[in-house]
Amino acid sequence: MEDLADLYVKEFSETKEFKEIKELKKVIDEKYKKEIIQMKNLEQQYTEAKKYADYYPQFSDLQKAFVLAKKELYEKPEVIRYFQLERKLQKELDEDMNDIKAIISNKFKQGHNWGI
Repeated sequence: MEDLADLYVKEFSETKEFKEIKELKKVIDEKYKKEIIQMKNLEQQYTEAKKYADYYPQFSDLQKAFVLAKKELYEKPEVIRYFQLERKLQKELDEDMNDIKAIISNKFKQGHNWGI
């Protein structure tokens, strides 16, 4: 007999939205591999330079390059859809977790965003 948590995971992973987000992840990773690598490299450089921004003469240029690379990636239609689905699935998970909390005890804080 399946336990309820396993059943929940199975049903959740069989939803249309979950399947779509998994497929989008594959498409994004393949189609925008170059953009992702570029953004992550710039992010790493920016994060390191931020620690020493006062002593880093090109900090502003690096910051602009990182922001632009991130903006360009995040404006791709597949990425936009991915984040829409991610928010929707997260909301469903949060609601389900809050329902479980309410069933278990009224002493849990209600309306918490679990960020799972």
